[in-house]
Amino acid sequence: MKIEDKRHELSKKEISNEEKIWRIKSLRVSVDDDTRILLLPLPESKRSKKLIDTRYTYQTYQDIFRRYERKQEDLEDSLNEEYKRFEDKTPEEIMEDIKHRRRKQFQQMNKVRKYQFMAFTGIFVFYFLIWKRFAPKPVMNSLVYHQALEILKKNPHVENRVGNYFQVVNWTGKIYPLLTKVSFDVTIDGWKDQAKFRFKSEFKDKLGIWMID
Repeated sequence: MKIEDKRHELSKKEISNEEKIWRIKSLRVSVDDDTRILLLPLPESKRSKKLIDTRYTYQTYQDIFRRYERKQEDLEDSLNEEYKRFEDKTPEEIMEDIKHRRRKQFQQMNKVRKYQFMAFTGIFVFYFLIWKRFAPKPVMNSLVYHQALEILKKNPHVENRVGNYFQVVNWTGKIYPLLTKVSFDVTIDGWKDQAKFRFKSEFKDKLGIWMID
């Protein structure tokens, strides 16, 4: 691995089947005619490496070299730190490791809660301070709505079709604060007939009134 000339020479060669090492998934050993011993690997949940990570996918030596280089980049310098296996630790050191792990979990939980609190605060501010100013409002009971009803009451064509008296059955349409144009429909029911009218209005800033068509 560390000799560049040999690596360059072997990098393009394919790995033969004789050189590959295969993992034994299960092994059955016959002791005698009446006894059998079945050797199985650790369960999937207790393995540090999952089965999907142990599949043999290398075809050339270059694949092995690249894997070696990736592992070298992930390695950390631990010469200045004391490392102990779990079996060599005292009960006090084991308890200290447990406390350290719990502290990390608690810090992670606090970090998640902080982001959750920031998200909820942002949604609250957006809804009560920003959204209500730009949210669309229904046309019902608005100034342009009542102006439209006055036009219907005074229009002779409406009087001939639906009669002198009528009531609003349905209406559709919303007013957007940032837009100066509003379109809405009004359905009325009179003693003669029913009718549906579509209004198109525009607010004139210079005049300060709604122009309704």
